[in-house]
Amino acid sequence: MSTMSSVLNLPGRQTQGLMESLFRLMGVDLDVPDHSTVSRRLGKLSVAMPGIERKKARHVVVDSTGIKVYGDGVWKVRQHGVSKRRTSALASSRGG
Repeated sequence: MSTMSSVLNLPGRQTQGLMESLFRLMGVDLDVPDHSTVSRRLGKLSVAMPGIERKKARHVVVDSTGIKVYGDGVWKVRQHGVSKRRTSALASSRGG
């Protein structure tokens, strides 16, 4: 839950509501911990969350393996492979 909060830059209560909605949509019968419980437990941990530069584009991808965050262009390359640059030559036949 803290990962979702950090990635999406949401406060605790909004993250809790989002997780409850996602679980309900997916048909998962699990309780989502209260935001105050998560906050209290995070205070006891000494884990540094890496910061994400907010100016760059990012893709939050949710699939069967979990949630992944990709930077600008990384997800496209992973899904579609590296695209080759296409160039075209234009010949000029002007008399000079």
